[in-house]
Amino acid sequence: MFMVFMAMNWFRSFVHIILFASLSAAALSVCSATQMEVSTRAADSIIRNTRNVLVIDVRTPEEFIIGHLPHAKNIDFYDLTFIDSLALLPKDATIVVYSRAGKRSTEAVAILESLGYSRTFNMLGGFLAWKDEGRPVAKGK
Repeated sequence: MFMVFMAMNWFRSFVHIILFASLSAAALSVCSATQMEVSTRAADSIIRNTRNVLVIDVRTPEEFIIGHLPHAKNIDFYDLTFIDSLALLPKDATIVVYSRAGKRSTEAVAILESLGYSRTFNMLGGFLAWKDEGRPVAKGK
């Protein structure tokens, strides 16, 4: 029984990795023309002045707890359910995505766009730039 359980979990993990890699590759080939990259200043303005805005932090939970943008939701880029979690976000929302420095958020925005989201913004420089500029930071969960 244990071996069947392990085999099923291994296969499920393998499928998630293949799906993630496929979507990432396809999305990245499209994102360069359509992805909206914004400065921390522009991201701050979008967050403050847009109705129905979601701020998504794609760093690990450990990174998130140490500090994050106020009202941000953490969706761990490395979690096997990452794509499923992104797909649950409302399609009509404006979504600002950030990571530590911008690499993971670039890929996350590309995946969101491949899933049909149209109002997505990648915050350039990520959390490091936000914090270095003295913008507000929340801590904890």
